[in-house]
Amino acid sequence: MLITTKDAELSGLVTAYSDTSKYPLFFYENGNFCWDLNDYIYHISGGKFNKYGVEPSATTINNKAERLNVFLEYIELRSKSFFDVDDDLLTEYSIYIASRNDTEKRVSTTERHIRDILNFIEFLQFQNKDLLFFTASDGQANNVDHEAFRYQVHAIRKYNFRSKKEYLSHECIEHLSDFSVEIDYIKDYEIEMWLDAIEDVTDNPYLIDRWSNLTILVEYTGSRISEICDIEMSDIIASYERKTSLKVPVGKKGTHGYGQFRYIKIPPAELSELYEFALETKNKIEEYGVELHECLFIDTDTGKPLKESYINSLYTDVIPESKYKNKLKKLGFHSFRHRYFTKKMFELLQENNGRKPSLKEAAEELLLDSLHASTESLATYIHLAEDFDKPFERKEGQSRQEFRKEQTLLDKLKVMLEQVDASEISNEDVINALREFV
Repeated sequence: MLITTKDAELSGLVTAYSDTSKYPLFFYENGNFCWDLNDYIYHISGGKFNKYGVEPSATTINNKAERLNVFLEYIELRSKSFFDVDDDLLTEYSIYIASRNDTEKRVSTTERHIRDILNFIEFLQFQNKDLLFFTASDGQANNVDHEAFRYQVHAIRKYNFRSKKEYLSHECIEHLSDFSVEIDYIKDYEIEMWLDAIEDVTDNPYLIDRWSNLTILVEYTGSRISEICDIEMSDIIASYERKTSLKVPVGKKGTHGYGQFRYIKIPPAELSELYEFALETKNKIEEYGVELHECLFIDTDTGKPLKESYINSLYTDVIPESKYKNKLKKLGFHSFRHRYFTKKMFELLQENNGRKPSLKEAAEELLLDSLHASTESLATYIHLAEDFDKPFERKEGQSRQEFRKEQTLLDKLKVMLEQVDASEISNEDVINALREFV
């Protein structure tokens, strides 16, 4: 809650004082004084130098305070504290902020909100040096900084050459101008375009396989990229050889809940593809002569693990360069997470033995798979489940390869029927063409 004092008596510390000066004060919903935010505003406003309102101006300070107050209300509604904030929460918050604004102002407004929060979180880290809360990198290196994984918030430190000032950014706002932040689950036919897009961008077989295997993991596990990065190649190999479920880590290193695992059954065809890619990657790591590691996705120049933030933005290097740019511009890796949990919820809501479960019962069942903190935290992923009778075209147990072959045959049939109707080909030509698929 933000209270703005009008015509405050600040003559003791204000050198740029005017009758219109206002000073923001933060309170929690229960009326308690919010020391962290008030300390931060005092810090950035020049208060400790008795220069409130000089630089930045009082108007700028109050605008920042209003944006930070939106964030305070957001986390209070979710029973969170500032020290519960992590990369995923910032991503969800960026989507929330973007949804409140029109298209023209959405990007710039969302960026301002996130950057204000990052500056505040950096201040909290400085004030609490014993916590592994916030870290910032220059964003240039593609290799994993193993210490950085221990932190909750991973910012990117950038430099504005025009203003000659440093500023903080985050993955959730890095590509807002290129991609819509309105997240939807990815459909079967969109996955086929997604997989085909990489071949528009490169003919490097290893990069194509890397894209395909990354897609398998996000589709069939519903995991965050930070969790995908922690899946070990030895677990993939063991899952294939023993025909068991894949061991998938939950959470991020250094955060609450890390150390738990989900065990997920990957379809045989996709698991085989993961297995072959894991063996190939292990061979490449040995060829490069780097320190052995378990990361599936590596830098093709060094053999070292790819940085999480680099993997998270891979689609911004692939989709915009492909022929599917416009059709897939709303989608990102988080769309696969939506797909996984939406599909799970849809299946759980189906009638069983003459009884249709309630949304609450289905959500509680889904909680056992997702390992979220509560059923309320699943709301982001299950909002579409009740709106569709048949949201997924691919049959249960049908591999992507089988689905693609089936769709290709259907597309071919449609074209041939049009050609027959137009007397462009004969029935014999149709029969010969269909033999390719038998």
